[in-house]
Amino acid sequence: MMILRLVGGLYLLSGGWCAFVPELAAGFLGFSFTANTGYAEFFAVYGGLQVGLGAAIVMCSLNRRYIEAALYFSAILSTGLLTFRLMGIVLYGISAALAGMALLEALIVLAFYAGWKSSKTGLSEKVLN
Repeated sequence: MMILRLVGGLYLLSGGWCAFVPELAAGFLGFSFTANTGYAEFFAVYGGLQVGLGAAIVMCSLNRRYIEAALYFSAILSTGLLTFRLMGIVLYGISAALAGMALLEALIVLAFYAGWKSSKTGLSEKVLN
C-alpha cells in the first residue's frame, strides 16, 4: 500500500535527519544539547526510533499479509503522536513548526484509517467471493 511506503519513507528521512544532523534537527524542534548524553539520547530516540518505525512500516508494505495489521498499528501509533502533539500545543504553546507537524500528523492519521478501512473491505470481498 502506497500510504505505508510514503509515511514509512518520511519516518526514514526524519530519523536520518535527526541521526546525522542532530544540531539542525534539534534546533528546528527547539532543543539544544548541553552534553554528549543529550546527543546520544536524541540520536537513539529521534534517529533510531524513527528509522526503526519507518523500516517496519515500509517492510510491512512489501508483504500483502501484513498490510491490514500494519495500517491498523500505524493508525493507532499516529493517533497517539497526534494526541500528544495537540496536548503539548495546549500545555506549552504553538509555533508555525508545531502547527505544521500537527497538520501533517492529522493527515497521516486520516490516511492510515482510510487505508485500514479500505484494506478490510477489500479482504472481506475476497473472502466472500
